[in-house]
Order: sequence, then C-alpha cells, then structure tokens
Amino acid sequence: MDFTNILEKAGGFILAIVVIQTSLLDVLVAICWGSTNPFIKKGTDGLEQVSQRYPEGGYRKWFAELFYLLTRWQYILPLALNLSGSVVYYYTLGKSGEDLGGRVSKILVDKWYRVDLLLVNELGLFRRADVQPNGKVHVQCQLLNTHNSQPVAKEAWSIETRAVQGTKQTVVGFEASGKGGFEYRIIQHHHPGANKNNDSSIKDDNDKQSNASFYLHINMERVESCALSPNILPLVVGPIHVHTVATASTQQQQSECPTNAPIESWPEGTEMEHDIYRLFSNTMVKEYWDAGIPGKIWDSAVVMLEFLKNMSLKDAKHVVDLSAGTGLLGFYVNKMKKDINVTITELEEAMGLIQVNAKLNHDVDDPVARRVNIRPLLWGNKEQAEACGKADIIVASDVLYEAEFFQDLVQALEDLSVPSTTRIYIGYKRRGLDTTEEDRFWKTCQDHGFKITLLQQQQEQNNNSKGGVVKEENDPEAKWVPGLAQRTGVQIYRLTLS
Repeated sequence: MDFTNILEKAGGFILAIVVIQTSLLDVLVAICWGSTNPFIKKGTDGLEQVSQRYPEGGYRKWFAELFYLLTRWQYILPLALNLSGSVVYYYTLGKSGEDLGGRVSKILVDKWYRVDLLLVNELGLFRRADVQPNGKVHVQCQLLNTHNSQPVAKEAWSIETRAVQGTKQTVVGFEASGKGGFEYRIIQHHHPGANKNNDSSIKDDNDKQSNASFYLHINMERVESCALSPNILPLVVGPIHVHTVATASTQQQQSECPTNAPIESWPEGTEMEHDIYRLFSNTMVKEYWDAGIPGKIWDSAVVMLEFLKNMSLKDAKHVVDLSAGTGLLGFYVNKMKKDINVTITELEEAMGLIQVNAKLNHDVDDPVARRVNIRPLLWGNKEQAEACGKADIIVASDVLYEAEFFQDLVQALEDLSVPSTTRIYIGYKRRGLDTTEEDRFWKTCQDHGFKITLLQQQQEQNNNSKGGVVKEENDPEAKWVPGLAQRTGVQIYRLTLS
C-alpha cells in the first residue's frame, strides 16, 4: 500500500526515523489523523488579526501567535487528536528539562553519576503505548572531545554505564516508559602527576592540570519488544568537566549527597549543564527548544542532510542555506566541501543560535578552514539578498508554513539566483497548508520564471504536472533522494530560474 498521501497529511512536527505499521487498524488511525487537519486549520481563525498587530515580526509576534493558539480549544483539541493518532513514530532522545534539573557539570573520576532522559518527538510528546507493557530501548554512551567532537582515545579515558540504581529499571535506557536514564562513571587510564585513588587531596577549582572536559554522546543501541524504530535520533550533552582529584566544590557536593543521587537531591547551587546538541557525521549543532521554530532541527532538515550526502557539489562555488534555523545544512556543507563558500541566512533576531553553532563547527585544527558567512535575510529584502551574493546552490528545509509569506519567499529565491545556473532544493513536508495553498506557492514560483521539479525515486500514480510541478522519476538527481524521504513524507523539489 502506498502511504505517501497519508504521510503528507501528518500534522505532527517530527524529526528522526520512522516506523510505519501496515495493519488495517493503523491505516484507519492514519485516515483519522489526516481528517483532523481541516479542524486544526479552522482553529487558527483570528490568527491573522493577531499577526497584524506586530508588523515588525520577530519573537514578540511569534509568542503572541503561540499564546493565541494555545488558548483556543478549537485548535488544541483537534491537534491533540491528530498527534495521538500518529502511525509515523519519530523519536529523539531528549535530555530532561528543568523539571529534572539537567546534568551535574563537575564530576570526579571513578564515581557514578546519573543521567535522566526523556524519549519524545519534536513536540516533546510521548505515547506510552509505544513501549508498554514490556518495551525496552537500550542506549549507549561514549566520550567526545570538546574541541573537535571526535571520540576520545580509549587508551586515555573510558566510560562505563549501568542501569539506574535503587529503581525497578534493569536496562541502560528506557523500560516500559518514555522516562528513563542510566548511571555512568568516567575512568582515566593515564594521568601523570595525579594519584588516582587519592580522593582526599583537595585542589582549587582553577587547577586545570587535574581537569578534562568531554561531551557525552548518547545514542540508541537497540530496541526490544516495542514498536519504536530501531533508529532514534541521538543526543549530545555537556560539556562535562572531569576532575581527577577532588576540588573544593566537588568535595562539598560529595559530602552532601551520593554522586549518583537524583538531580533534585543535589545541593542548591550545584553547577548543572542543560544544553542539548545533535551530532550528524562530523557536524554538531546546538538546539534551543525554548526558542520555538528556529531553535530545533525539524524532520525536513534531517532528510535534506541525507540528500546532501548523496549530492554532487563539484561545480558549486557558493552554497546558501536559506532560513537555516540551527544552520545544520550549511555547516555540513562547509565541513565536507572546504573549497565551497557557504552562506547561512536567518532572521536577524534568530542569528544568535547560528553564531553559537559556528563556533562549535570551526575546525581549530585547520587554520586555513573557510569560515561560514552568516547573514541576516528577511525574505523580499533586496539589499540583504545582495549582501549574501548570488548562489550556485540554495538549500532550504521547512520554509513553507505561512501562505502570507509566499511572495516574499519566492522573491528571495529569485534575488539569490542566477538564471539557468542556480539550483534550488527545497525539503517540504505538509503540515498546515492545504493543496490549494501549495498550488498557489508553485504558481507564484512559475510567475517568477521558475521551473519546479519534484524529485522522486519511485513511480507515483498520476505522474503528470500538477500546479506547475513536474514529477521526475528518471531525473538523474532523483537517485540522491534518500529512502528516508518517502518514509517520512518529506518531498524534495528542485527549482531553476529560466
């Protein structure tokens, strides 16, 4: 059975890997899921009037719109039904938020510490039925260097894990629940000048000779007796500062509670680490979930990343990552293709996160590595587009979400393009837009002189032009489309300016 249409109607905002259940019950659930979309759209009535109060845009407008939607039962009820009926399971390892405290940021070698985790989708939601009654998700953990995000040499340092002690949990990970965790300890195999067993010697917190810093890379090892995908988006937390001997602060912490105590049991004032990162190949980006749309990695970005891995960029000199959010795609291209100039664009108020991720991905071991150009770009602003420069390739993911911005978006694409030269690749998953609105966007693209091609690997029914979009199965670039695209309902379009 072809699930493409069902997946396209999925209203959930998801990011990771999918499991599709093909039972009749799941098909009915999927139909029910898609049928809630008109009610979700109806629930947004009045949103345009709220938006008009903030013509300058920015986060004030975003928060006002969010508050409006969350206080309307006409929107919340169908959205909740939509999400609860999902047959597309994307899960991500989520570090517990402020309710669980975070991670202790200063630790001692050879001592056990606790990590609390949540297994959630993009919206921070979890369905108990996915792992109950006997489901288990086993995770594993490794140490990464903070300067290059590469694994730490096991000859120098290693990490051991075990199930959380004093609970019913028997696995490292999750057991019949979306709330899980593990305990870990870091072992140093070679540290000249320090006595490994001398926990009583106390040094000043600024004694850097006894310190080391690492990220914890937490990823799925296997699933057992549950319907979840065997591929769950991994998590990176840190940095964790490791002391080979006790400092004044670690000595105080250890005297007040066991090192593997629950986070809420630690003394007030204990330094905690709350930051969340994602590691893709050799590209690591930080997420700010509280920042909303620009602060997290959405599902189309994951698919577009796989597309870029397969893509040939040999003739490209300048790549633009348009409205990049975290900047994942642009930083990946910059790392993999050092002879290409990369420009990452975003709204001015959302550029802080990209600047943080630029520092994370600057190769300190390669002094001649090209730095990414980070530019503000409000769609339709010709001066800002001119400052970005013309592109050979433009990549964009999840930029189609508000019909009122279609004209400005297409204008930005035109401003950045060279006729007959620039190739634009858009990763799109249907969420709030209906077919009429989608057709209007493609018609707007046509009016500006763009040819639109839907890249796909498998033949679909009605493989003819619709709304100005040409579906191409035999296009040479269709082979770059990852299998993940079809399973997730993400479509990849190529646009070229005549």
